[in-house]
Amino acid sequence: MNVRILILSAVLLFVAQSVMAQAGRGEDREPKTPEERAQKITNRMSKKLSLSDSQNESIYAINLEHAQKNDELRAKVQNGELDRESMKAERLSVEKSRDEQITALLTEEQMPIYEEMKEKAKQKAKDRMQNRRGNRNQN
Repeated sequence: MNVRILILSAVLLFVAQSVMAQAGRGEDREPKTPEERAQKITNRMSKKLSLSDSQNESIYAINLEHAQKNDELRAKVQNGELDRESMKAERLSVEKSRDEQITALLTEEQMPIYEEMKEKAKQKAKDRMQNRRGNRNQN
């Protein structure tokens, strides 16, 4: 009898832990506004690149414009005005423009750090996509 209770308790604990882990994944997180996303990115860049006040203001404006354009593209896809492939091409164009604008503002000392940040972000996005695909294949 005690063994059954122990096993049942262990199973319930395992199930409860699984449910809690899934709840913490962030599926029901509120999406951030373009302003919040732009501020978060700008803060990270300011910290890593030691941006001047002038650079900080300019880069925030660039990041805000980028976030707003991405929201517009996402809305067009949801409304059926744009297919996913077209959105992908548009996003690459927006990203290229953002990169060119930011690069023009940075000093020679800041450029290698910025390039490293971009590479790390690209790798992180790639890893995240592989994890999503892996999770999808497991289900």
